[in-house]
Amino acid sequence: MSKTFEVMFLPLAAVKLPLYPLHVESHQERLQQASAVAADGFNARPVLIDENAIVVDGADTYCALYNNSIDKVKVVLVGGASEKELRTLRRALRVLPNLNIYTDKLVADFECLLDAGYPIHSYIAGLIELFESFLPNAENHAEEILADATAPPEAWES
Repeated sequence: MSKTFEVMFLPLAAVKLPLYPLHVESHQERLQQASAVAADGFNARPVLIDENAIVVDGADTYCALYNNSIDKVKVVLVGGASEKELRTLRRALRVLPNLNIYTDKLVADFECLLDAGYPIHSYIAGLIELFESFLPNAENHAEEILADATAPPEAWES
């Protein structure tokens, strides 16, 4: 995985809000993040930042952390990412809190893309690696999952 999507933990004071946010969260998103932060602290959805530590997405999470006097923030450095990569990552991070509900749909969507012939094997592998970095415990099976994700489609057929 490239340095584009590097996951880090930073002091909240080291991260800056932009003057003009690129993405404005809805009232419902702000409330959802406030309750997630209250329940799970800085392990709530990570904040996307650029190479200057300016929030690209996740101002709602940042504000919820600040309001709850939490001084650490989980960030994903997205410097150099394309707009398409940012949109995809934003979408994936919105799904993360409800991943158990959406897992089947996410798998079905990936299968549809593969069936349609889109070359997304490396993308899926990168996404799995990124998700793996968000897991709180180190005892996961990222290598096995990555091996399955990068295998050619013929190997998936039984």
